[in-house]
Amino acid sequence: MTEKYCEKCVTGHWFNPLIKQTIEVFAITYEMSQKPNRETILAMELLKDFPDAGNFDYIDDEKLEYEQGMPLYPQIEVGSANRREITNDSN
Repeated sequence: MTEKYCEKCVTGHWFNPLIKQTIEVFAITYEMSQKPNRETILAMELLKDFPDAGNFDYIDDEKLEYEQGMPLYPQIEVGSANRREITNDSN
């Protein structure tokens, strides 16, 4: 039997002055129970690395199987994502 962990994630947006673009930032952790709510803790951790971040969304309804190296609470993974669309324009 595999254990399912609840993913708890705060996402936000932060303006990166180096590339002059707004990027998505996130703080994420996993634990066995959906409660307690970790929105405030995750947002505070995110603001440590990205102090001007805003427009936060909190997600805690996804369940995942444990994988080696998952940042289980109280360890929190903070990061950023710069997504680009790649199109294949072959005429």
